[in-house]
Amino acid sequence: MLIQKAIKNGSAQLKRYLKNVDKLIGLKHPLQFHVARHSFASQAVKSGVNIVTVMSVLRHGSLDVTRQYLNSLLDENIDEAILQTIE
Repeated sequence: MLIQKAIKNGSAQLKRYLKNVDKLIGLKHPLQFHVARHSFASQAVKSGVNIVTVMSVLRHGSLDVTRQYLNSLLDENIDEAILQTIE
């Protein structure tokens, strides 16, 4: 619930929330918004979340943008996810 509230109230509050997470789990390096966002997207797709859903959550305008964003995943995994959304 806290993360949903932070997202609704804007990225500044979300960044503060991430700083609190840093302290709670004792990270050596700060958890940055972009890294958290990219990690979420990658894990969501790897866990079987539909790529169109990930695109919507990230508020991307097209699947191409989401695909570029997820370039750390194997192309075949992304292609398979895209094919599943088309079928």
